[in-house]
Amino acid sequence: MNSPLAHMALAFFALAAAAASSAGPLRMLLSAETEVPSDTILLVDLLPKDTPPSWRAAAQKISLGRAPQNGATRNLHRESVLAALLTAGLPSSSFDIPDFIAVRRASRLLTPEDTFAAIQSALANNSALRIPSLYLENIELEAAVRVPIGDPRLLVTQTVFDPFIGRARFRLRSRAFPGILPFYATARIPSSLPVQPSEFQLIGSAFQSALANFPASSPVLVEPARLATLHLHSPNANSFLSVKPLQSGRLGDTIRIRIPGNAKTLQARVTAADSLDASF
Repeated sequence: MNSPLAHMALAFFALAAAAASSAGPLRMLLSAETEVPSDTILLVDLLPKDTPPSWRAAAQKISLGRAPQNGATRNLHRESVLAALLTAGLPSSSFDIPDFIAVRRASRLLTPEDTFAAIQSALANNSALRIPSLYLENIELEAAVRVPIGDPRLLVTQTVFDPFIGRARFRLRSRAFPGILPFYATARIPSSLPVQPSEFQLIGSAFQSALANFPASSPVLVEPARLATLHLHSPNANSFLSVKPLQSGRLGDTIRIRIPGNAKTLQARVTAADSLDASF
């Protein structure tokens, strides 16, 4: 063991042993980004999955405030997390904590299955809306809509039948998450079904009750600074026009509008962001 190679090996192992003895206990790294599944941010939501079970149980009881709305982000400061660890009786020295932790609300995409139950309920509760056979495979969402985890408690607020394309169009809103804008689903109606356009109409009582469940300070969806899309329809016609709002409007408001290049003023109801509805 007197060779230069043996001396180098001994020196390497001595340095490795010294480094291991001075490194101290392993620190668990908290991620700089995380998602939470509920309305409240809990300390346990921030901890790594390999955190000891007894520590996770203690962290389950510590709140860091309300979770952000769907699509928003809340930044937690390192000092807030350190204070939460102290409250839970957990050793802060065991964790490597970023200066900021970005917290988002866990969400999922709505599916036709989610809307199907709400549509069936609306049809069952309104005798004027009669569709002999409506199947899940006929339902399509017009846009991708993300909602927080949990039952969105969807409500149909309007139903319109377009005889020219053989489709029923349903406007829905989430009662569980009022911040989500209304969205649309359509259903193919087989031409063999004995459905008349007159059998489809605005579900007025349901729409008004839905509005009553949402905050009065709902967001402004239509503004004069932006063009909007008007759904103009009658029992025998259906069209979409680009119009200029003359007033700001929230969901359900009736405002004055004008078709660009036309001096005539019309009235239409606000149905969604930059979307209006009127019949003639």
